[in-house]
Amino acid sequence: MIPAAAVGAKAAARSLAAGAVLAACFAGGTMAGGLDEMTGCWISRAFDATSLLSDSSDAGSAELVHEKMLLRFDRIEGTEHLAFGRIFEWDEPKSYVLGPTYQNGAYNPAADFLTFGFPEGGLDHVTQPDADSLLYVHTKSSTKSAMSVRPLVRIGCEEADDIEADLLARQEALKTD
Repeated sequence: MIPAAAVGAKAAARSLAAGAVLAACFAGGTMAGGLDEMTGCWISRAFDATSLLSDSSDAGSAELVHEKMLLRFDRIEGTEHLAFGRIFEWDEPKSYVLGPTYQNGAYNPAADFLTFGFPEGGLDHVTQPDADSLLYVHTKSSTKSAMSVRPLVRIGCEEADDIEADLLARQEALKTD
């Protein structure tokens, strides 16, 4: 049988060890690489499902669309945990192109996730499973509710510039059609 004092000492030692591990994680400011590891240019892997609801009193107003997203953002200079960026969204047949939609972001270093918000929109949550991917959970509620989970992959920002130019040209063409 182990004396109670020994059990208490072991528990205290485990608590100190756990505290030391957490302190080491936070010594660099964030866990798992932090906000700077997340910044850059990202695109959807595929046309992901988005659930839309335009009237909360009418189940018939629900629809499902498949969209891609281009995301680019950076840390706001002079801050540790704030970001600013923009997104574009478009459907597979390119019958619409939305954006740029500008958004503010706040990174939570304790939980290792980023939250984006935009006027008349919702709160989108971003996590980083590995260095070259993000998981972007889109939650918008304004004129309509839009919900989706979008796996994103890192792309070069020069490639993002080309995609953005193509999307803006398509957006202009749709206005004249």
